[in-house]
Amino acid sequence: AHSHPVYSVIVASALLLASCGSSSKRPSSTTTTTATPTTTAGITRCYSSQLKVSTPAPRQSVANQPSQVVVLTNTSETTCNLYGYPGAQLLGSSGQPLPTTVRRWSSMLYTNPGPSLIQLSPRATASFALSWGDIPIEPNGGAPTPCSVSSSIEITPPNDYHYLTIPYSLHAYGNGGLIVSAVVAGPNGPPRQ
Repeated sequence: AHSHPVYSVIVASALLLASCGSSSKRPSSTTTTTATPTTTAGITRCYSSQLKVSTPAPRQSVANQPSQVVVLTNTSETTCNLYGYPGAQLLGSSGQPLPTTVRRWSSMLYTNPGPSLIQLSPRATASFALSWGDIPIEPNGGAPTPCSVSSSIEITPPNDYHYLTIPYSLHAYGNGGLIVSAVVAGPNGPPRQ
C-alpha cells in the first residue's frame, strides 16, 4: 500500500485538535514494544538505566503544533542498540498520570523516518521528535475545555518497560495527544518536513 504523508499529517492534526472532554476513564499510558532486531554481534538493547534524557534545544512551533527534540544519551560504558519508537506519559504537578495518547506519525515540523537500528556507543546520542496540539477546542460551541497540562514527562526508551522522567511543561489538547517519531541517530531529531 502506498503511504500519503500529507494525509497522515492532516489526520494527525485533526485527531490532536479533538476536544479534551472530561472523562471518568483512567488516564492511558504507553508501553513501547516493537518486535525488532535488538541485538547485533553481542550488543544488546539500551535499557533506561543506561540512558539520560534531555531537551537541550528550545521547542519550535508550526501551525499551532509545538515540537521538541528529545535527546537520549548513552551514559554507560557499553555500546547498546535502540530501535523503534519511545513511549511517553504526561505527569501533573504532583506526579500523577494525566490523560495521554501517543501516536507514531510525522508532525507538522518533523518527518517520521520509521524505525532503524541505532548503535549507541558510550556518550553517543540518539533523538526523536515529540509534538502536540496547543489549540483549545470549543466543543458544541461551548467554552474551551482544559486539557492535559504537564509538569513532567515519563519517556520510555524503545523496547524497554522502565521510564526516565524529565521536567517539562506543556498543554496537550486532544486528550493529551502527543506525536512521536522513531528514534534517529544524533542529537538533532528526524529530518524536517
